[in-house]
Amino acid sequence: MLAASVKLNFLRYTTTICSRRCFHNSLLSLSDATDTSAKKNRHKRAKQLQYTFEERNKLLAELPREKLYPVISSRATVKHIQEVLQQYNDIEHISEPGSEIPELEIRGRIIGLRAAGKNLAFYDVVENEQKIQVVSNAKKLSEIAESEEEVDTNLLRIGDSIAAVGRPWRTKAGELSILCSRNIRLLSPTLLPLPDENASKVIRKHNRVAELKTFKDARKILQARAYIIQLISQYLIENDFLPVQTPQISTQKGGATARPFRTEMSDGTEMFLRVAPELWLKRLVIGGIDRVFEVGNCYRNEGIDATHNPEFTTCEFYAAFFSLQDLIKITQNLLEFVASRFVEKFPEFESNCQVLLPEAHKKTECSSSSWKVIDFTEELKLHLTNFRLEKEYLQTQCKEFDIIFNKEDSVDKLLDRLGAHFIEPKCISPTFVIRHPSVMAPLAKESQGLSHRFELYINGREYVNAYEEENDPEVQLTKLKIQDPSVPDQAFVDALKWGLPPTGGWGMGIDRLVMLLTNSERIGDVLAFGDLMQVQRL
Repeated sequence: MLAASVKLNFLRYTTTICSRRCFHNSLLSLSDATDTSAKKNRHKRAKQLQYTFEERNKLLAELPREKLYPVISSRATVKHIQEVLQQYNDIEHISEPGSEIPELEIRGRIIGLRAAGKNLAFYDVVENEQKIQVVSNAKKLSEIAESEEEVDTNLLRIGDSIAAVGRPWRTKAGELSILCSRNIRLLSPTLLPLPDENASKVIRKHNRVAELKTFKDARKILQARAYIIQLISQYLIENDFLPVQTPQISTQKGGATARPFRTEMSDGTEMFLRVAPELWLKRLVIGGIDRVFEVGNCYRNEGIDATHNPEFTTCEFYAAFFSLQDLIKITQNLLEFVASRFVEKFPEFESNCQVLLPEAHKKTECSSSSWKVIDFTEELKLHLTNFRLEKEYLQTQCKEFDIIFNKEDSVDKLLDRLGAHFIEPKCISPTFVIRHPSVMAPLAKESQGLSHRFELYINGREYVNAYEEENDPEVQLTKLKIQDPSVPDQAFVDALKWGLPPTGGWGMGIDRLVMLLTNSERIGDVLAFGDLMQVQRL
């Protein structure tokens, strides 16, 4: 048994190493191809890149480590690139900046380099997504004292972090630049070749770190994500909701029908990563915090696809005395607020946001301009003869319309599949689907067998789930047993006995909203390190 385990671990290790070596070799080939292409298309650059990537790494290895990874120190007044761009935006071209313009130092990563003749080199340097050109004249810098010598600029490559000292200067072409008055200092080299800018998605996704370092659009998505979360929080806070953090690990699964991740304490106590913060947030409303929300991660031990990842981010809020109509109204207002503010900062994503923009902000005619409402039960009755909530009947209807289902599917799951077939394709513009059979929402209030609940769909995909919360302790216990007969949350039911006021509960998948507003194809594109499959490769 032990030998088999060791053998399995060894195979996993060697497979991982081989995978990484293959990826590394493919990147080396990409780099060589890129260098070859660059030499053909830019013959002047050949003198600047006189070493292959491997040759330059060998030369770097011969240098003292403090030359490659120096303790950061300033040789002039340090300025952020954005400051330089703003402060010296009005300077005009002169042959060479004089002493009236003070020396300054900028730091950043090289994202482009090219040579012009034997001595002149141009570097595109970026810091915090702000770019400036650095111009270095080797002939003029050769007179600098030996103590000031830095790493040979011929060894610099795209991806290296550098510090450049010089004076702001505008070239004949009109580009604001830094004309070096001191040798460029290497702060940290890139020892692995970066993917080519035209690399396929397969190569890009193989290593998220390399993808983020190389491709601005990948970083832009994460910046957009952060701003979307900021806007959601801003709107809720401005509407008197209190942001909180609730437990992510406890002895209870908590709040949703999903397979949880199990773990245990050092004393052997079984614990679960939360599948939803719902029951914790409702406890806070019971405790007197009438409006509360949380943006945080949840964990469900389920599959991975374009829109699902076992670890994902949600926003949930709970508001005392909110009806279903109140929830519908705040949903539309919140999403229109987020979309309109988002396009102001990220205009490149405007076309993706048209579906959510308020009418006054729309710049193009959009067939998806209105927010619709569909009655779930009545819509199914239009397609199903003698509609009723019986498992065998629903299975028969699924067969008739070639809807795939599992024999063990419950009534609510079968209804879900029928809804996905008949209703979701109609929800292109923002659509509130209401009046679900109560069996589909066991934690919601109900009237005459129909839940006080809505789901918001856009482009056939669910984004929001909301309902009036059940607050009767006895009814809640019964419904919790329906949801999960094995482990009803008695502690939560006991908390309800303190008195939960009529409450509206609301949840939205942050990842899906970011995908919508940035037109991202997969959930991994909007996560810092991709989906769980990508995380496992790092």
